[in-house]
Amino acid sequence: MTNGNFLYFAESDVETGGHIDGEPEAICFPASAYIGTFPRTATSVLVKAEAGGYQYSLIMGTNTGKNKEVVKAMDSIVYANASQGKMITVYDAEAGTVKEARINKALQGLVTSVAGFSCRAVGPIENKVSTTASDFGNYGAGVVGTSATQPTPLNYTWRHGSGYITETFIDITGLGSANDAGDAIGLAAGGRAFFSVGKPQAAAVVPYKVEMTCLVVPTSGSNNLTDIDLYANSSADIEYDGAVDGGGGDQLINSGTWTKGKTLVQEDNVNDTVLNKPLYLAAGATHSGANTFTAGKYVVRVYWV
Repeated sequence: MTNGNFLYFAESDVETGGHIDGEPEAICFPASAYIGTFPRTATSVLVKAEAGGYQYSLIMGTNTGKNKEVVKAMDSIVYANASQGKMITVYDAEAGTVKEARINKALQGLVTSVAGFSCRAVGPIENKVSTTASDFGNYGAGVVGTSATQPTPLNYTWRHGSGYITETFIDITGLGSANDAGDAIGLAAGGRAFFSVGKPQAAAVVPYKVEMTCLVVPTSGSNNLTDIDLYANSSADIEYDGAVDGGGGDQLINSGTWTKGKTLVQEDNVNDTVLNKPLYLAAGATHSGANTFTAGKYVVRVYWV
């Protein structure tokens, strides 16, 4: 059944005519364009829609612990009475002498605000590559290896359906692991060993999945390590042999033994809070002694909506 309804959201003060600050304060889109509602933080969700060459998004503030209920409520609003062709007010915070604020019954007691409206044309696929530490995605000197072809991390982003994928390519040739599980892989000579994914250049996107793929299996002259994990840590100052598994560390990928083509996926611990932290490769297990990698390539992908 075709959904002929429209969904309307508005902030507390919707200006018209003389409104020139460039930030929309209300938004309306076809219910048929609705993609979904996605948890963003503990007290906010992201609503996304796309149709007719345009992508719509907004942020709704929520009461703590109510994100799951908000997602279900939005589904009920969008898909109930889909054929009626009505304008459905979801959240209209504007109130004054001539009108009252209106919150859809399904969201009452769950949602506290709306903001961050965006309506933009869907452009072509976007590709970006980092060539220095200040470009799209950042990294420390301690993660720059000795590969003859690509010693520095590379970062890419492109449109993927209604969202984006960011991808970071890392060649670990020349980097090493001291020995202990949970310690950073990097240059034994020192230097911060972090890298960061490049966030898509789009308003109000949130990450929902991380993938890590082994392109070339790690090898070393001695004491080889094939169990390499991915961590996020609040510090960007950790170097070779520094612990990344504590003090603000979040494990994103627990690998076990890598083989060529092996891909691991993490969806349970992926959010803005974690992905805004620097990322590190770390030893996944204690091995027989310090090593220096002579080969090894990985790609880390983050999915955003």
